[in-house]
Amino acid sequence: MFWKGVDGMKLWIDPGHGGVDTGAAGPAGTLEKTVNLAVARQLRDLCLNGGHSVRLSRDGDHFMDLAPRADMANEWGADLFLSIHCNASTPAAHGTETFSFPGSEAGARIAREVQARLTDVLHTEDRGVKEANFAVLRLTAMPAVMVELGFLSNVQEEKRLADPAFQKAAACALYTALTGEEATLPAADLSTERAIAIIRKQLDFPDADAWFAYILERDYGDALLVRWAKSYQLP
Repeated sequence: MFWKGVDGMKLWIDPGHGGVDTGAAGPAGTLEKTVNLAVARQLRDLCLNGGHSVRLSRDGDHFMDLAPRADMANEWGADLFLSIHCNASTPAAHGTETFSFPGSEAGARIAREVQARLTDVLHTEDRGVKEANFAVLRLTAMPAVMVELGFLSNVQEEKRLADPAFQKAAACALYTALTGEEATLPAADLSTERAIAIIRKQLDFPDADAWFAYILERDYGDALLVRWAKSYQLP
């Protein structure tokens, strides 16, 4: 576990590609942008349920350039930037690899943890930890890593990457690698107290206690808070 804050980790999750930029495409038509976002949303849910703060570069299918992804994470003051991708090459290429920025000791250490956990949980070929001068690794002020979960160009790995169970396993592996905690998905329903805690983690605003009290005095105020909190948790 690399972070030391008593209030949990601030994680920026970057689902690679999006919109017109589909990323890689598998022989059966699985798009990288779709897999990346599915895993990112699962990881977000795990982080919120574990009491951590989390933001996504995109929470929908829209295009975003590379520099703004890093800029937003820097402005928010994230502890770690994680970019999620799928690979493509020859039909025979397979396995998982993780990248950090050249010379970043913290990035390399986190990348090793992530790579070890992913390959252990997913049972994929270990292609190793590597360094790369990718924009999202270079432009971020905090330690940053990029994962390539598998190869969409490989028929067998495409099937796995498109499987929601595989996506969930990948998210759980990432969560444990980054936090040192066992992954527990959020319950379908939230208590009012839990909803308030989730909202507090996402929003920093003055007089929060008075604001929550005001909402709870209104009819259906507790239901409103729960619905708001779920908008952060659910895809």
